[in-house]
Amino acid sequence: MLLSACTTLFLSILSTLPITQAAFYYPTPAISFLEHILVDNWGAYASNFSSAITPCTNYVSQTGTTGLNSGRTTAAQWMRVMFHDFITANVSAGTGGIDASIGFETAREENKGSAFNDSFSFWRPFVGEGVSSECIALDECLVMEVVLTKR
Repeated sequence: MLLSACTTLFLSILSTLPITQAAFYYPTPAISFLEHILVDNWGAYASNFSSAITPCTNYVSQTGTTGLNSGRTTAAQWMRVMFHDFITANVSAGTGGIDASIGFETAREENKGSAFNDSFSFWRPFVGEGVSSECIALDECLVMEVVLTKR
């Protein structure tokens, strides 16, 4: 009897509240896409962004093939790309940082090697309107997750 009275009271209070609808909210399509790349790593709608670094011994070359006996890892290459991209930042001038400018600086002496072209070739399908330098920052999140969890 008491349970029935409590249920009735709860329902009457609930009926006086305004009706609201819940909806997914993404500030922009680019942020929604970045979340998809970061979160949807396995399953039917996977982005496959993490496939290059899972397991962390993987290495994907510029042609998309795996370098089985190269001794290189994509995770290490991505860290190198991120470092070379942000190290040229001039904070007081407000220039540089993780801005994907490294894609235009691969001819510099300090940027030798295939790490940059291999990385940007892998990221090409994920880069679009509003998403470019974010791929570099996003890959570092994934690298740290994979390396720290040793997948």
